[in-house]
Amino acid sequence: MKLFKFLEIISKEEFPFRLEYDSIGEITVIVNTFTKVIEYSFNKNGITSLDEFEEISSTEEPKEMASKIMDLINRPQRSWIDASNDLGIRFIYPYQIIDINGMKHEFTGLLPDFGVGKGALITSRKTYEDASAIAGLTNDYTISGLNPFYYDKYDRELFIDTLSDWGWIGKDSEKPDWLEDKNRE
Repeated sequence: MKLFKFLEIISKEEFPFRLEYDSIGEITVIVNTFTKVIEYSFNKNGITSLDEFEEISSTEEPKEMASKIMDLINRPQRSWIDASNDLGIRFIYPYQIIDINGMKHEFTGLLPDFGVGKGALITSRKTYEDASAIAGLTNDYTISGLNPFYYDKYDRELFIDTLSDWGWIGKDSEKPDWLEDKNRE
């Protein structure tokens, strides 16, 4: 189906919609069907994809809305706090580094007993580039660069595997029993 035919149909049904245009020449039509939101993407040949989003719950309470916003913002930190509590490991959060110019850089956190040097620096989508630059200059940290699709929610098996990949640099007497011994080079 072509875009203009689709817009004609949606308009007759009187669903609210908005259009978005991206840099690769696709137009996305976002339609509110009152029970869900559907995004239809079109290029010059017609429809290319369709994504549906259902509303699970809603609120008009300011405190609950603020809490949901903070849940969105702090997911990486919360997942590592959960890992720290479950696995019995140290996680320092938030973690700040002062660079050679005296500028402060804040990161999601630091796992001081994993990785290399001062530990594994946990970054978010918005701090990864800063962390990479600092680590490149100092060689003091392992940089996480973890995909948020997998690491924004705590998954015990996945986190153990990742921590095992980074390796233990803490005191031998404090090394967790669950840690898998993997050869690192």
